[in-house]
Amino acid sequence: MAQIKTEKQYKAACDRINELLKVVNNNTPTDDKNFLELDLLSDFVADYEEEHYPIAAPTLDQSQTEYRPRYCLRSIVFKRTQG
Repeated sequence: MAQIKTEKQYKAACDRINELLKVVNNNTPTDDKNFLELDLLSDFVADYEEEHYPIAAPTLDQSQTEYRPRYCLRSIVFKRTQG
């Protein structure tokens, strides 16, 4: 798979990323097969989200409220950085 082309592939990639996040952490070697798969899938998901779920610049009102990410990779990254 050179890129994610359908919503079904996107959802499957998000599910796999969630599985990989259970076994990959900051101590995982960068040549570990799970790390490499996570890195590759994350890039594919980010590219798909950028095209299909673009985030517009927030309005002033939006920037003053709590940000709640809605999509797969953005949600996962947000959750991991928050605790």
